[in-house]
Amino acid sequence: MFSQEELLREPTVAHVNENTCAGCFYCKEVCPYGAISEKEIRDRQGNLVKKVAEVNRSVCTGCGTCVATCFSNSVDLSGFSDEQLYSEINALMPAGQSVFISEHGEENKGEAVEEKNWEPRIVAFICNWCTYTGADLAGTSRMKYQPNVRIIRVPCSGRFDPLFVIKAFERGADGVLVSGCHPGDCHYTKGNYHARRKFTIFRKLVSFAGVDLDRVQFSWISAAEGVKWVEVVNRFTDTIREKGSFLEYKEMIRA
Repeated sequence: MFSQEELLREPTVAHVNENTCAGCFYCKEVCPYGAISEKEIRDRQGNLVKKVAEVNRSVCTGCGTCVATCFSNSVDLSGFSDEQLYSEINALMPAGQSVFISEHGEENKGEAVEEKNWEPRIVAFICNWCTYTGADLAGTSRMKYQPNVRIIRVPCSGRFDPLFVIKAFERGADGVLVSGCHPGDCHYTKGNYHARRKFTIFRKLVSFAGVDLDRVQFSWISAAEGVKWVEVVNRFTDTIREKGSFLEYKEMIRA
């Protein structure tokens, strides 16, 4: 690490907004690399004003677990910020539009097509190192699966924020799939453990928001499991197709 005059790092690192940081330091507790420390903010007289989190950019690996843990939204990740990910959801899910498949397999947006041609829209938040590579393997292996999933890549499943689920349904999604590395095999050591605990805790919140929990699926898919990716997508798509369009939530949002 110190054999060269300069150390090259990936630009995907976390950064803290000191003005809004509440000093809870939950981000420090979940960081798998100990890249977050406490920093003292003092006034001109040297009096302690408050303590905030500080990220060591040379140690941070950019998993984003701290971002999804911060209650005050004071931590963000370059390249995978909340604003960028919400923009991806908005781009993939044009609000108020339903998707129908014509007899020739072409997509049509709007309400003018017969309901029998309706096809579910599913948003998938998948980790970069395992599930995304597994999905890529399925593509390069020419495996066929239903084209209803819109993929949003995140560095780690620990970066996943349950609010992404609410946002996806708000924009008209009929199902949400979250997938990452197998437990014990996370590229960032334990990001998927945090994702699993978070999802377990927030199930009640998602249900309270009016979301049918059968429309949200959590799975583990490794980089070598292209076949499993195909199976999970096909099975989940069939489940959502049987349930139909998520009209209840769309009507509630409009109201």
